[in-house]
Amino acid sequence: MKLGQKSLYTVIALSVAVVGIAGWLLITDSKPPISNGKPLVHDEDPYADWSYYTSKLGGFGFRHPEILDFTAWRGEEVVDRYNVSGYEDKIRFITKSNPDITTNNFGFIMNITTTKPEAGSLETYLRGTTEKLDNGMTLWLEKRSTTSTCPAIRIGGDASFSEQLKNGKYLSVIGTFCWADNVTTDYTYEQQIHGIEWETAVAIIKSIKQ
Repeated sequence: MKLGQKSLYTVIALSVAVVGIAGWLLITDSKPPISNGKPLVHDEDPYADWSYYTSKLGGFGFRHPEILDFTAWRGEEVVDRYNVSGYEDKIRFITKSNPDITTNNFGFIMNITTTKPEAGSLETYLRGTTEKLDNGMTLWLEKRSTTSTCPAIRIGGDASFSEQLKNGKYLSVIGTFCWADNVTTDYTYEQQIHGIEWETAVAIIKSIKQ
């Protein structure tokens, strides 16, 4: 009789252990997408482990994930993350380390100019929603459109898609899976706007400080 009880307890204990392991695996599998072993955005601190870039040219700084591929330009000169001076007028982040990967390679590009960029189509601007951020930037998010299957994230309160900085220069930003003519995506609209890449781009814009 006692032997039977021990066997029953052993079966119960093993069952509990199996259920516990299965539950742990389920929780592990539900974690957000990661790149190089680290999540792009943390729920507790959205900027944990992020690097900080200071633009001496634009008079502002912002945070960005170290795991993104980083390329910058000073005029025609191309520099990597280890040789920046703060006087770069163009900065590009892409989610894949090779820019020649032309499918599902999200790009986030910042341009600093001395003059306000020429205004684009007002119709295009009105196809987006705007939100005034705490840092003074106006966030523009492209809505679903029958003419575009590749939405973009931008900044600006008008069709120039730019913000005038405190030092008088202008900053323009675009984040999209279609950042170059030959770059495309097979993700749906919903997959794009709810993806970790989109979330990261918005977080970078929100981190801009002057």
